[in-house]
Amino acid sequence: MSINNSRQVKAIIFFGPDGAGKTTQADMLLARLSESGIRCKKFWLRSPHTLAYLLWRLLFKLGKYRIEKNHVGKEFYALSLKNRYTKVIWSIVEFISIIPHILRFYMLINSGYVVIAERYVIDTIANIAYFIDDKSFITSKMANMIARLVPKDTLLIYLDADYYTVVNRRGNLAEPSTYIEIQRYTYEYYSLLFNPLKISTTKYSKEDVNRIILQYLNNYLAS
Repeated sequence: MSINNSRQVKAIIFFGPDGAGKTTQADMLLARLSESGIRCKKFWLRSPHTLAYLLWRLLFKLGKYRIEKNHVGKEFYALSLKNRYTKVIWSIVEFISIIPHILRFYMLINSGYVVIAERYVIDTIANIAYFIDDKSFITSKMANMIARLVPKDTLLIYLDADYYTVVNRRGNLAEPSTYIEIQRYTYEYYSLLFNPLKISTTKYSKEDVNRIILQYLNNYLAS
C-alpha cells in the first residue's frame, strides 16, 4: 500500500478505553508507516506523571485513597478527595506534571516526525476525572485548556469497546467497570468536539481495524 502524503499530518492520536486495542493499532501503524519511509515516533501520555505521581504516593501513604474492585475482586486504588478545592488543586498539579511530556511531543513534531500517540491529553482528562471522582471535570475550563494541546493537522482515532470485551481481552487485569465507564463518557464527549474516526473494536478483528485506519489515513492525506 502506498501512503499518499500530499497533505501534512503532524500526529496520529489514539484514544479509547483500556482494552480497546490502542497499543496494538499504534504498533501496527508505526510499522506500516515506517515501511513506507515516513519518519515516525511512538508517544504515550496518561497520568499521573512526575510531580503528580509523587504527590499521589504521599496521599496514598496518608490514607487519602479509595479502593475499587474489578469483576474478579482485584483491588485498584484511586484518590479520595473530599472537597472542591482539593480537587481543583489536584487537577492543576496534573496539568503542570504533563507539561514536560507535552514539550517532548511538540519537539518530536518540530523535528519532522509523525508522532503516533497511543494515549494523549484526552486520556489525561479521563484519568483526572476518575481520580477526583467528578465527571463534571470533563467539561471544566481546565479540561478545555488541556484539550487545546491537541495540535492542528492531527488525526484522532477513537477505538471503543464495551466492558464485556475489555474483560475478555484483559482478563484479571481489567480495570473496574466504573473506570471504564468514565473513560467512555469522556471519549464520547470529546468525540463530539473533535469528530475523530470512531471504530468499535468489539465488531472488527485487529486486521480489519488496521485496514480501516490506513484507508482513513490515505483519504485524509489525499484530500
